[in-house]
Amino acid sequence: MGDLTIRNLKFSYGESVIFENLNLDYKKNDFLAIVGPNGGGKSTLLSTLCRQLPPLSGEILLENMPVETILAKDFAKKAAILTTRRPRTELTTCREIVESGRYPYTGTFGLLSDDDHAAVDLAMREGWSTASETARSLGFGAGMGLPNMKRNADDFNITSKVGEGTTIDMRFRLA
Repeated sequence: MGDLTIRNLKFSYGESVIFENLNLDYKKNDFLAIVGPNGGGKSTLLSTLCRQLPPLSGEILLENMPVETILAKDFAKKAAILTTRRPRTELTTCREIVESGRYPYTGTFGLLSDDDHAAVDLAMREGWSTASETARSLGFGAGMGLPNMKRNADDFNITSKVGEGTTIDMRFRLA
C-alpha cells in the first residue's frame, strides 16, 4: 500500500458509531499495528479503509487520491483485507487462493495469462517473499509465517477440523 491519509473519519457498524474524527498519516513501508479488544472496531476500520463499508463522513486518501475515485481494479492492486470471517473453502485449493490475488492483473474476463501462472508459481515457492529486507529481517514475509509465529509465541497451537477450518491460537507474554 502507498501513503494513506485519513481525515476526520467517522464510521459505524450498523447503527453504532465506532469512531469519530479519526485522523492518521501512514507512509509507505511504515509499520502500523491496530490493537484493541474484540468488538472494538479494528475490522470495521479496515473494511472501511478497503471500501467494503462506506464511511459516514471524512476523507480517506490513498496516494493523495480519494479512495472512492480509484477504479476497483486499480484499488485492488494497492489494498486488500483478510478478515476473520470464515469463508467455506473446503473445495478451494491453496493455489486457487493465490491465483485469486492475480485478479487485478487479468483482462476483461478475469482469465490468467502465462505470466499470471508464472507469478503464482513463484509466489508458491517456499521462502519466496516480496517483503522488504527490513520486514524479512524481523521475520515477516512469505514462507516465514508459521515457523516464525511458532518460534516467537509463548504458547502456540494449531487445530484443524473438517468442515470448520484451521484455527491458530497464539499467546504472547508482554514484559
